[in-house]
Amino acid sequence: MHRRRSTHPIRSTFRIAAIALLPLATVACNDDDSGFEPPTELGPNDVHVANATAILVGDSDAAVSALLFSYEDQRVVFAEVDPSVAASVVLVDGSEDTGGEPIGAIDIESREHRNLQPGQPHILLEDIGPDVEPGSSFVMTVHFESASPRTIEVEVVDA
Repeated sequence: MHRRRSTHPIRSTFRIAAIALLPLATVACNDDDSGFEPPTELGPNDVHVANATAILVGDSDAAVSALLFSYEDQRVVFAEVDPSVAASVVLVDGSEDTGGEPIGAIDIESREHRNLQPGQPHILLEDIGPDVEPGSSFVMTVHFESASPRTIEVEVVDA
């Protein structure tokens, strides 16, 4: 079946205007002061991870701080690093009194920036290796409930 293109001037103008406004709709969701712009190449189930740092906590742990964005509701379900970086990786709730109780997942709301950081849900590296020191970096893979895993570089900073 062949569809005939509309030659009606109002319909054609509306169609052109709607197509021209599509790029604006993808960045209009950035209404905070973070300066973070989600990349336009994200698919509906992709998660963008930016500004990943590991903050040294005490003598043997590091809290991973990062900014996450997804066009769909998403959940961080676990993260992994090389065993030389840390003995274990735990998702924690970030409670102030305990430093963080383990939780099963970290929610990312659709079209909202999710900031992982101490005091809020974040990723905790326990028993870090001797090479994890300020100025160094390591690779971490973050796994999501229904998105592809993201491998990111994490910079180590002092508290």
